Amino acid sequence: MDEAYNDCGGWLNAHDDRAQALREAADVWESFLRDGRRVWVQEGGQADFSAELVRRMRDRIPGLATRDRITIVQHSARNEA
Repeated sequence: MDEAYNDCGGWLNAHDDRAQALREAADVWESFLRDGRRVWVQEGGQADFSAELVRRMRDRIPGLATRDRITIVQHSARNEA
């Protein structure tokens, strides 16, 4: 994972410390969104982590148009149903 993701700021291990990973990701997402940028997520596996982040952004940034500013691309057949 380090080899694959260090070029984009690293990766978060939600398997070992979900709460910390959620806090760190939420801080990064919020920073991007407050700067007027979009958040793009490449999702592999179940989307509960990303769904929780979207909920946190709605709480942190009231009125945020999440459908316009956050794009989640999923590649698992489990998520396409």
